[in-house]
Amino acid sequence: KKGARSSTSAAWHRRQGMSRSYRKNRTQAAFHIKHLSERTVMQSLNHEIFLALNADESSPLFLLATARLLAELPIALAVLVALYILVRRKSEKAFALRLVLTVTLAMAAAYVIRKLHYNPRPFVIDLGRTFIEHAPTASFPSFHGTFMFSLAAALLFCPKERTSGIALL
Repeated sequence: KKGARSSTSAAWHRRQGMSRSYRKNRTQAAFHIKHLSERTVMQSLNHEIFLALNADESSPLFLLATARLLAELPIALAVLVALYILVRRKSEKAFALRLVLTVTLAMAAAYVIRKLHYNPRPFVIDLGRTFIEHAPTASFPSFHGTFMFSLAAALLFCPKERTSGIALL
């Protein structure tokens, strides 16, 4: 009887377009959420969203390449925008200093938070599938997000560069 129910469940999941690895990952997430009492509602939500977005073995290669590009390209673009502004605005040293200082302080704060609070990356707790290798460092706060938002914030407070700040957001 148990086998019949699981095959019915598997058929239902197939009809819903859910792959076997997605079901396995959801099962892993459910196990982690159910058996680890320190899980919070936000962590559970974070895991569910991650599993919904996480690729699996059947994902198209172009989708994986696009994800890799989106994970790596924004930081490079932000650095290029920052360098462009610093080079083009040599006469505005106060603006350049504010830009560098804002990003430096934000990154330092993110570093301190990571050292004080460890939030594991999904692969550390065997959640989902990893396609971009990472060291098992803390996943929160995101250095990508911290860099981009602090750079955008510095640009938003300069009327001449507000458009660049909006573009980064």
